[in-house]
Amino acid sequence: MKAKGIPLVIAASFSQTYLRNAFNNGFLCIEVPEFVARVREQFAGEIAAKQKTVIPGDEIDIDFTSSTIRWRGEQFTFPALGSVPQSLVIAGGVENLVAKRLGVA
Repeated sequence: MKAKGIPLVIAASFSQTYLRNAFNNGFLCIEVPEFVARVREQFAGEIAAKQKTVIPGDEIDIDFTSSTIRWRGEQFTFPALGSVPQSLVIAGGVENLVAKRLGVA
């Protein structure tokens, strides 16, 4: 997904294995079940008809300082990332983090 330019994944939940692998690869994931429920509700017809639900120009504002997502006038909160996932994402993955700490990057 990173290679395709997808900056992060928002989901209702992730398995711990998926999250650990994502963070180890420097990929950002956030769990926001209320937001996912609202999106499913908003696009119920398109989902039932198996139509694409990507809307060009539709924007989501994500504020990591306050752990909130704003979309179409609504606000949703999510748990803040811990220090370890933050450091892995900022470094671009565990390999980059270890290389930096060893002074080889």
